[in-house]
Amino acid sequence: MSENNILKQPFGMNIKMPTRTIQQGKETVEKHVGGVFEPLFSFIEDNQPVFNGSIAEEIEKYNLMTYNTGAMLRNAQAQITFDIKG
Repeated sequence: MSENNILKQPFGMNIKMPTRTIQQGKETVEKHVGGVFEPLFSFIEDNQPVFNGSIAEEIEKYNLMTYNTGAMLRNAQAQITFDIKG
C-alpha cells in the first residue's frame, strides 16, 4: 500500500450512526458533566452577596452603628427619671 492510499482508508469499523443517536449521546454527556458543577454554580448564585462584597459593606455598616451607639452611651450622663425614695 502506498502512503497516500493509507490516508484515504476510513478509520475504525466505518459504522454509520444515526444523527439522533449522536445527539442523544451529546445531551447525555452534557448532562453528566454539567451535573458535576451544578451544585457549585447554585452555591455561588445563592451566596452572591458574599462574593460581590455587599455582605462586607453590611458588616461594616453595622460595626459603625455599634461603635457610634457605644460612643454615645459612654459619653452620656446617667439620668434618673424615677423616684427611688418612694
